[in-house]
Amino acid sequence: EPYMNQTAYSDALDSDPDIVVIMLGTNDDLLGARAYNDCFENDYTELISSFQQLDSHPQILIAEPPPIFNESSVLSPAYFSDTIIPMTQNIANNLNLPVVDVFSAFGNHTEYYNSDEIHPNSQGSSVIASTVCDAINAQQTSNDNPTDESGCSWLPFPG
Repeated sequence: EPYMNQTAYSDALDSDPDIVVIMLGTNDDLLGARAYNDCFENDYTELISSFQQLDSHPQILIAEPPPIFNESSVLSPAYFSDTIIPMTQNIANNLNLPVVDVFSAFGNHTEYYNSDEIHPNSQGSSVIASTVCDAINAQQTSNDNPTDESGCSWLPFPG
């Protein structure tokens, strides 16, 4: 189901965020979803636009998702890296938005994944969090947000 049709999307909009990190694209590598990827950039841009129009005028960062290592009949690591990642970069470039390079942060570390080689495990989730934190901190112009011992600014997510 498209993210914009989910409750999480309306909850995110209602949270009046200061910072929005969007990381989409993994499911778009699914064989059954590829037929719809002609709309990927337009749909992604529409999603970003909905956050840009909020009264809070949040800072928006686009995260490239981690690589896929599972070469099943419905997933293609090559399609993902050659099609989805460049489309994500194109969107960020067209909208002049910073990119969080989670893809490169994962490199070839298959140990960052659950046994399905698609979904990150706790170690992979920590890499994502650290990479996003570093990107947010690099974009910040002040230290007005509360930080924890890692130096990351954490804002509560409602729900």
